Amino acid sequence: MNRLEEIKARESKTTKEDWRYDERGISVRACDDQMTICDIRGWGHLTGQGHGALKLSDEDGKEQQDNNGLFIAHSRQDISWLITEVERLKEFEDWVVKRDAQLKTSLNWEEE
Repeated sequence: MNRLEEIKARESKTTKEDWRYDERGISVRACDDQMTICDIRGWGHLTGQGHGALKLSDEDGKEQQDNNGLFIAHSRQDISWLITEVERLKEFEDWVVKRDAQLKTSLNWEEE
């Protein structure tokens, strides 16, 4: 199984309803908010002052947490779109390779 097939297999097993980011900044949800896909955590790392913490302001920490949550919330739909696009481009690549071979044959083209 190639990498794209592995990704497709994982994607096919996800919850099909659209995922959404909870505006309160705490979770990604699906099924009309009846299902939590994941909790968005890391506030202490984003705004904390301890070793390894990012020491962001509350405003910057909220923005970063929102960006992370939105990325996760859109990931299932984005991955589905990307799979379709990769497959489309692969089909086009196969067509180009075939046409190239046909053209070379018709021109009696020989590689040097």
